[in-house]
Amino acid sequence: MRWGIMCWVLRCGVGLSVILAVSACRQNSEPADLTFTLTSIEGTYFIIGLESEGEAMTPAELAKAQDAERTIRITATQMITTRHGEDDPVNYTINTSRQPFEIDMTGVGDTSEEKTYGIFKVEGNRLYICAVESTNPDDRPKEFKTTKENKAMLMVLQKQP
Repeated sequence: MRWGIMCWVLRCGVGLSVILAVSACRQNSEPADLTFTLTSIEGTYFIIGLESEGEAMTPAELAKAQDAERTIRITATQMITTRHGEDDPVNYTINTSRQPFEIDMTGVGDTSEEKTYGIFKVEGNRLYICAVESTNPDDRPKEFKTTKENKAMLMVLQKQP
């Protein structure tokens, strides 16, 4: 099974580059939520689900990672994971004028800049990000679903109090 190298997911320490659980895509033509603000996603999150190519990581597999490696801090401009006890930030920008909302992430790999294009939504205290590592923004997922064909990854994050 191909897990890809979505840099910030792999670096977050989940290590085996896996991705879990799941949300159905909200299929409608409603306009973007005009009350959404960037501060709506800022905070500390815990990875509770990962999925890639239609295959979800089991809760037992996910639980093998240390809590610190499953924690992501989101600021106004960065998603910060911990790798070997050090902060490992990835820059991001969002576009809430599109539905679903879009997120572009840029990380620096060992030899080059890595781009990831995705979509996201917030439901209660959960943040869902479905993304694909690519040099082409047109590869951005259209729905919160992973398949072998779309090579997308889905992360489910739960906001911590």
